[in-house]
Amino acid sequence: MIGVRNVQIQPCIELVENAVRIFVEVRNDRVVLTVAISADEASRATVLAALTGRWSIDRTYGVPLRVFAASSYLFVSSALPEDCDASIWLRTFRVLRRLVDSYERGDE
Repeated sequence: MIGVRNVQIQPCIELVENAVRIFVEVRNDRVVLTVAISADEASRATVLAALTGRWSIDRTYGVPLRVFAASSYLFVSSALPEDCDASIWLRTFRVLRRLVDSYERGDE
């Protein structure tokens, strides 16, 4: 990085698309996909329960998801097995995104 000081290189990518934040990280040789959106603190517990209830493990080939709130964001995340291929990454990402999008639309 020519001319840039104090650059820290980490195995993490953050993308922002409108109000949605997308993270792709590598932790312990596993890819971690996370999708986040800002969430109203007053309705956070209800939304967390609703999103958790919408998820089905068969949609992600048995890869578990984590739904949680931190700061002013609602996160849906999944740590993929080391040996899974890109098709499972994509399928898992789509499930994460649909869950977050359902919150953004206000689906019950």
